[in-house]
Amino acid sequence: MGTVTEQHRAVAMHAMKIMGGDARPKVQAFHDDRRQRSVDILTTLNAPEAGLKSISSIGLSDFALRHSNGRELETRVELCACVPEERLHWDNVVASTAFAIMRDRAAVLPGSVIPDILLDYFPSSTMPHICLVPAFFWREGRFAGLPLPPLAINWLQCIAIHESERRLIEQIGADAFDDLPQRHEVDVFDMDRVALPALGVA
Repeated sequence: MGTVTEQHRAVAMHAMKIMGGDARPKVQAFHDDRRQRSVDILTTLNAPEAGLKSISSIGLSDFALRHSNGRELETRVELCACVPEERLHWDNVVASTAFAIMRDRAAVLPGSVIPDILLDYFPSSTMPHICLVPAFFWREGRFAGLPLPPLAINWLQCIAIHESERRLIEQIGADAFDDLPQRHEVDVFDMDRVALPALGVA
């Protein structure tokens, strides 16, 4: 990622505090295919509980994101994910999602979909897209943001979704979609799970 700044250190320390886990987390630098962009990825094992690993980006918050009208997003963003420890490639998934956001510099919010990220790592998966949702696996369903004046940094969680679910978000909106996984007790760890429209949205 190049020069490590005080902001990067603050992001890493905050993420470790929230995610918990083993005392020796791993931080690894990732680069995009053309080596034009880089981001550090923090991984902690047994976090938030035994058998799971938590992942956070460090450095996406360097970039100001903007709405389509040019107005800057009110917060800077980092990404996180939680998956079973044996699940491979999710550090790459978080890094690739961060690169897509860095490239477009478009504002991302809960319900934003980053298309086709998973195809490079899980080509046979029926869920090609990443949906960004409020981070819910830590600290009783809340991943507190980091105030770092003049900035505020908040985390969005990466989950895999089907193409039909991407269309569903377009149809009913992010707020309505956000309640569906919990309502239907969807296991977001299951890469072979049934798509939500098949479960019903009533």
